[in-house]
Amino acid sequence: MASELTPFKIADLLDSEAAIQEYLSQVLVEGDADEIIRAQSHVQVARLHNTER
Repeated sequence: MASELTPFKIADLLDSEAAIQEYLSQVLVEGDADEIIRAQSHVQVARLHNTER
């Protein structure tokens, strides 16, 4: 039986400024330039979702 994976969206987990700051801190320490750019995009989406809640 094949299992199905649900899409993972990091922005859904970034539900507070504290979570966003921790995420960005980790990416800046461990990530490369491309990962930092992706992280900025995830944060923009998360902040948009957080203002809609």
